[in-house]
Amino acid sequence: MKVPLNWLRELVDMDVPLPELRRRLTMAGLEVEDVLTVGSDWREVTIGQVTDLETHPRRENLHVARVDLGGRTATVVTGAQNLRVGDVVPHVAPGGRLSNGVAVGLRQFSGITSEGMVLSGDELRISPDKDGIYVLERDAPVGTPLADYLAEAVLDIYITANRPDCMSLSGVAREVHALFGAPYTAVMLRLLDPSTARVVGSPAAPPVSSLLSVRIEDPVGCPRFTASVVQGIEIRPSPQWLQRRLHFAGVRPISNVVDVTNYVMFEVGQPLHAFDWQRLGSNTIVVRRARPGERLRTLDGEDRTLSADMMVVTDGERPRSLAGVMGGEDSEIVDTTRDVVLEGASWDRASIRRASAALNLSSEASRRFGRGVDPDLAALGVARATALTLELAGGAAADGLVDEYPGREEPRTIDVRPAQIDALLGLHYPRPQVIDTLAALGFPLEERGEELHVTVPGWRRFDVEGRADLAEEVGRIAGFDLVPTTMLHGALPALRPDGDRGFSDELRARRTLAAAGLQEVITYSLVDP
Repeated sequence: MKVPLNWLRELVDMDVPLPELRRRLTMAGLEVEDVLTVGSDWREVTIGQVTDLETHPRRENLHVARVDLGGRTATVVTGAQNLRVGDVVPHVAPGGRLSNGVAVGLRQFSGITSEGMVLSGDELRISPDKDGIYVLERDAPVGTPLADYLAEAVLDIYITANRPDCMSLSGVAREVHALFGAPYTAVMLRLLDPSTARVVGSPAAPPVSSLLSVRIEDPVGCPRFTASVVQGIEIRPSPQWLQRRLHFAGVRPISNVVDVTNYVMFEVGQPLHAFDWQRLGSNTIVVRRARPGERLRTLDGEDRTLSADMMVVTDGERPRSLAGVMGGEDSEIVDTTRDVVLEGASWDRASIRRASAALNLSSEASRRFGRGVDPDLAALGVARATALTLELAGGAAADGLVDEYPGREEPRTIDVRPAQIDALLGLHYPRPQVIDTLAALGFPLEERGEELHVTVPGWRRFDVEGRADLAEEVGRIAGFDLVPTTMLHGALPALRPDGDRGFSDELRARRTLAAAGLQEVITYSLVDP
């Protein structure tokens, strides 16, 4: 998983050198395989503003722009068609250098000298767009080196199969909080607060239950389904800050509403899907197993034949989404979309893995659902996405959430004594350290005499099952490198005599047959004799 460092710092207030952050995360089980530094190789790249723009007098396909660089002006010739007077853009001066190593100099274009270049997002590695000049935010400080404004370090973290909770910025922030004692920021505290998992419409907003209903026919395959309705939105490109974050996280920006669902998935860990409500054509969503032979054209344009073990989201009649894997093409968000249903659900892990493998179809959502997503995140993810949709696309939200939760489970509890943790790890951990570590990782606990009564949070329900798992949490946060190296000790196994003495008749027969040229087959010990 790719973790933009500035985004992570927005969730947890850390002041840790990058090498130390990388080392401690790796030692705690989140291996940082690589760090991509965006902006470290920019040379002479400055934020400028276009003050004048005209067509090249001899070449109609080119434009001549005058760019204010904060006290000096540069003339630049460009073929980009998206520039406008007033745009704030990145400019590289003659003698500068870009991420691809190409040096920039003066160039002649039919009698006009171009003093450097204005740049696309692809040339800077901050956007996949190669066609136009990258237009920065209006409040970007003109004359400032671009690296001071946009430089980013992106951690590439290998997430093991047992840690789906860390396939989100919030999950990684929780680890940083426990490792360094770094306090959560206000944004992260809101993401941890269950009271934020609600949608409050305007005083005139209708209740969401009057607009949409959900029926779950298979609660094993779908333990929870949550949705909101937002009407009167406008589909347009997302702001640049959001597009940059998605690009650094490895996802191509598409449009504001679709980008919001991806943004919240990375931030909170809950995959979401947005339906065009009018194209969905129904006020009732039915979640069920697919019927054998049912077909669905997914967002990648492929027609898929479904089987009876696959979960689907339907309009009451036909599938509109392959649950937990990919949405359907006929209800996707388009430029004319005005009303949306934002859906967050929980799915059976095995069902998602089988469907993804059977159709050879993988997505960011299926990679998370296949490992396990806490059902308690569904309402939080939908509420967060609804708020961002209102901010970036306008419109009005219906009051409340549709929330069907037939698969609710009581949280797991584990009783453990710190002495038992010491015995499992071979190292003494003071009782206050054990309590503080578990609390920092989000494990509520009560002290009951010598024992600690620990509640496993929903996001760790898939891998924390007993005392040994709690011991592992304490050990990895403290650092397994602190466990001393000792010689093995214990009783030696009984000596087995050589030669024929002590051989059983069976062993003597086996060796005789092998010596006669026969082959002995030794089967697996876990296979029944």
